[in-house]
Amino acid sequence: MTAGTNVRLENVVVRAKSGNVVRVRYGKHEIFVSPPDPAKLDFIAVGAKINVQGTLRRTPSAPKARLQYAMHTGEARRLARTRFYVDAWALTAAN
Repeated sequence: MTAGTNVRLENVVVRAKSGNVVRVRYGKHEIFVSPPDPAKLDFIAVGAKINVQGTLRRTPSAPKARLQYAMHTGEARRLARTRFYVDAWALTAAN
């Protein structure tokens, strides 16, 4: 997969929330997701199953992630170590 690829992740489990980003479990992978509207995160609990549609983007550096997504330092570092995150255009509860 490369940056710019559109993805659909179904029935992924929310593992953590930090600032304006969630970290989800997809198979054996953990992927960061930036929702289209950060206010939606108020209604998503850790452990919930969600569906995500979006575009893969290259991850920013940890300092930039902290500022851009209002993330905690540890999660920002974790994001910076991954290759991609999902810039979501749709984020819904899974059935």
